[in-house]
Amino acid sequence: MQQISDDEGPIHWLDLPNLRLKPKADELNHVLSKLVVQLHNFDEIPDLDQGTTRWLTQLVAHDLEWIDESTAQAIRDSAAHRLAQQCGITARADVTRAVDVGELKIQLLEPGLTTDKLGMKTWGAALVLAKRLVAEPSLLEKSCIELGAGTGLVGITAAKLGAQIVLTDLEEIVVNLERNVLSNNLNCPCHVLDWSDPHSSVLAGQKFDLILISDPVYSVEHPEALLASIAMLDARKVILEVPLRPKYDNERNAVYTGLYELGYNRDRFEYDDGRDDFGPSKYVFSYWTKDR
Repeated sequence: MQQISDDEGPIHWLDLPNLRLKPKADELNHVLSKLVVQLHNFDEIPDLDQGTTRWLTQLVAHDLEWIDESTAQAIRDSAAHRLAQQCGITARADVTRAVDVGELKIQLLEPGLTTDKLGMKTWGAALVLAKRLVAEPSLLEKSCIELGAGTGLVGITAAKLGAQIVLTDLEEIVVNLERNVLSNNLNCPCHVLDWSDPHSSVLAGQKFDLILISDPVYSVEHPEALLASIAMLDARKVILEVPLRPKYDNERNAVYTGLYELGYNRDRFEYDDGRDDFGPSKYVFSYWTKDR
């Protein structure tokens, strides 16, 4: 069963509008608005029963000739979107995720996940770090920058806590990043910063007090590129939250070694528990400082 709302009670597939009776567009949109799931933190999407799946499939294929074509297409798209939510994480269509970070309520749009757009996904390390910032707001500094901001969870959290922060990522990711910043009623700047060519960024030459980074290493090329960006920014402090993925132990340690070589001292090193859409995971928080 799917929940229509708290006061309307559960909807059974037998109560779904009969398409043969030509239900109005408003009725179809109302039902679809209750069937389409908004992700909350990293909760699992509930399975559809067979009857509801069959009804949605019929709706996607129906010409809905009694409704104007543009409205009918929007209805079919919404039905297809809900079906896609059942297809697993890597096949999932665009979703909006509601994230609770302490008392903060954050909304994040996540476009469909593809292997070359992993930054479009909210990862567990971002939520773990965001929660730590809420618990320890004194970690934040006067001027902050986030590298590889992705969907913006960490940077948006910092901004809601009052930090002056710049969010950065690749050009194709910044578009969605800006959208998420605006949807959370913030106006913090978002800029392109490509780790492979950091000096091409408009931020080259600017100084920040704190660099925030979560889950930056999932390729053998990442440590060197990330460290080049950190070196360019030359912040007094770096906060790093990384998952303990055995596949990338060498790369994670290369980042730590590189930070030492850049003159940073590791003041804190703590293990965290968390999860994302792929299940529970272990994370490591580290806090680095240096004298300019």
